[in-house]
Amino acid sequence: MVATEFITEEAQQALLKIIEEPPRSTAFVFVVPEGYTLLPTLESRFSRKSAAHRKQSTSEAFEAFRVASIAERMGMIEQSIKDKNQTWQSDVKRGLTGFMMSSRNEMSQIARKELEYVLRLLLTRGASNKFLLEHLALSLPLKTR
Repeated sequence: MVATEFITEEAQQALLKIIEEPPRSTAFVFVVPEGYTLLPTLESRFSRKSAAHRKQSTSEAFEAFRVASIAERMGMIEQSIKDKNQTWQSDVKRGLTGFMMSSRNEMSQIARKELEYVLRLLLTRGASNKFLLEHLALSLPLKTR
């Protein structure tokens, strides 16, 4: 994570080159204050969401996974791997991103590190998605239905 109060036009041009064609499994999250001026070419690649939208950024697949028991989570993982369902896996990753953003202060540092590990590696080249999803199933706090 990088924080800055100001970014030059030249730096924005360099940033544009980086985000033009990222790998499919890569997502960039920029937190930009209201009224912050960006280059139009850079801003055109952003999807704006207000702070109020953050709590809604979870997915149905993730919510079903989150409220499931560990055994049910493992079954969901087995099914997604068997069906090669990358859409489900992407939805879980997207939901985990929203969960991490909205519950930042509600979990221990250790739990957050484990979930960030999964988030960073899930759906990347060379990573075992099955093992990462199983790690998520065991690391994600259980939620009562």
